[in-house]
Amino acid sequence: MWRGFSSKSSRYGALDVLVNNAAVYKVEALEKVTEEEFHREFNTNVLGPLLMIREAVKYFGPSAAASSTSGQRPSQLNPPNLSIYTATKGAVDAITRVLARSWAEKIE
Repeated sequence: MWRGFSSKSSRYGALDVLVNNAAVYKVEALEKVTEEEFHREFNTNVLGPLLMIREAVKYFGPSAAASSTSGQRPSQLNPPNLSIYTATKGAVDAITRVLARSWAEKIE
């Protein structure tokens, strides 16, 4: 995946957009969620996008933007039996907002 950034950048120029979208989930009551399931969801849904952002930022041009595809904001809908998934989406929403502010300050 990392080689993809490098080869695309050398072929097409700077990266303009990064969309944060990763999701795995298991519909299950919180009291039944195992540590393994927790880590599976957080590693995919939160750590995955963070690692992608960390690499992508090296190839961003001056007009680059990042977006989260949480759609209707699952982190705010509070669907039953999706506590871990909802937490991961809230984390990605927060990371995206923080990065947007941080990058905006660099531009100003």
